[in-house]
Amino acid sequence: MTSQRNVPWLRAVFYIMLLVSMPGRSAARAQQNEFQVPIVGVGTSAVDPVASVLANRPQRKLYVGTLSRDEKRRGLWVFDLGEDGQPQGLPRKYSDHPDALPADHHSTVVCLLHDVERRKLFLGVRGSHPMHARSLVMYSLNEHGEPTGEPEAFDHGNPHKACDAMVLHPKHRRLYAVGWGGEGVYILDRDEQGRPIGQPTFHKMGGYGGSDIAIRRDGSKIYRGTYPSVIEERDLDPHGDLIGQVRSVTIPNGPKEYARFE
Repeated sequence: MTSQRNVPWLRAVFYIMLLVSMPGRSAARAQQNEFQVPIVGVGTSAVDPVASVLANRPQRKLYVGTLSRDEKRRGLWVFDLGEDGQPQGLPRKYSDHPDALPADHHSTVVCLLHDVERRKLFLGVRGSHPMHARSLVMYSLNEHGEPTGEPEAFDHGNPHKACDAMVLHPKHRRLYAVGWGGEGVYILDRDEQGRPIGQPTFHKMGGYGGSDIAIRRDGSKIYRGTYPSVIEERDLDPHGDLIGQVRSVTIPNGPKEYARFE
């Protein structure tokens, strides 16, 4: 799995699967990709808390985002993959945020993004407590693809603190994020090591929050999934900034749900 997600044209709307933003859907997607559902290593009862799955095939790692209720917020699970692509043994568990989790609250890693070149793993983390502001979290990875050091947390710009999907620009050191309640795209510049720097910038799209995001391979267009069953497209200039008018397509006979790219 690469660090980029690319949708060539809006015609790709017919290849898009609509998913409800519910824990357990990512587990189903993993099963479709020949990963068995009991990847969490404790049986089928643990499927529901799984919210995101990302395979690092070259280094044989599987990153799994889960719901966590413990103070240390160990919501990021890392499995080794065998030669057959199947998870091996029990996972190593890592904190999904540098801040402790208040009592009687929970947090969930709802999306994952791997920067292969700069060895970074980004997490979109949702929390139930009102002080959860910095919902974009980053880990550095060692040469084996294992998280190392402490996680860093950043404000990615969404006033509702929801970071539900991310993508990297194919040519520039920029990260794009969308989330519930955010009526557009939030862009973060990054330094040479891949760490977000400066303040995020907001670029308005449609009237609803974003559920997914993708960039064309040549970096010329950006796509955003939103409600209800709508795909939005906008041009990108040579620097990766959004320009021009928003174009949108409603998926024919689509359900009243947020559109997700598959």
